[in-house]
Amino acid sequence: MSNEIIKATATKEVEIKSGLVARVEYTGTYYPERDIDGGWGGTQSESYSEEIKVVIVHNGNEVGSADLDRFVDASSPIVKTCPDYDFAPKTATMIAILYAKDNTRLGISVSDALISLAEFRAICTELAASARPEQIVRIQNAATAREQKDEQAAAQRILDCTRVFETSAERKAWRKQYNDAVNEGGEGHIPMSVTRADVAWAKKVLGLNAENND
Repeated sequence: MSNEIIKATATKEVEIKSGLVARVEYTGTYYPERDIDGGWGGTQSESYSEEIKVVIVHNGNEVGSADLDRFVDASSPIVKTCPDYDFAPKTATMIAILYAKDNTRLGISVSDALISLAEFRAICTELAASARPEQIVRIQNAATAREQKDEQAAAQRILDCTRVFETSAERKAWRKQYNDAVNEGGEGHIPMSVTRADVAWAKKVLGLNAENND
C-alpha cells in the first residue's frame, strides 16, 4: 500500500463537428491513510477523488468548459443563446450548454453533432478507466464487494421471511392492522414482511430461479 499521494491525468480530444472539439481531461488523486495533526487528531482513512472536466475548443481557441454532470440529453433541434447558466433549457445539447468567453452559447444543432451524448459519456468513462490509478481501483473494487455482500445479505433476509404478501397494498394494510392492534397505533416493532416482488428481486440477486416464489 503506497504512503504517497498519487495523481494521474489523461486527456482525449473528441471532434463534435468541424472546427469544434471537446477536450476531455481526467484527474484521479489517491490519498493514503495519514495522521491528522501529527497523530493527535486521529487517523484519516485512505481516500480518493476523481474529476472529469470538458474543455470546448472552437477553431483552435478555448471557448468554455463544464463539469460532465452538466451535460443533459438533447431533444430540441437548436438551443438559443441563454445568458444564465443555471437557467439553461433542460433540452440543451451537450455543447450548447457551455459558456463561451463572451457569455454566449454555441448554438449547435443535434443534427450537426458527429457524436451522441451516450457515445461521448462512454468515451469519458473509457478515458477514466484507462488512467485510473490502481490504488483507486482497489478502493472502488472493495466498496463494490461490500455493496454486493450487503445486497446479498438483504436478499437472504427476504427469502428467510415467512410473511409474504401478494402486493404492496396488502402488506401495507397488514402492517397498519398489526400496529393498531399491538402498538395501539403508536410507534413500535412490526415484524418483517415482504411482497412477491421482493422475493423475485432477492432470488435474482442470489442467482436463484425467480419463477419459484414459494
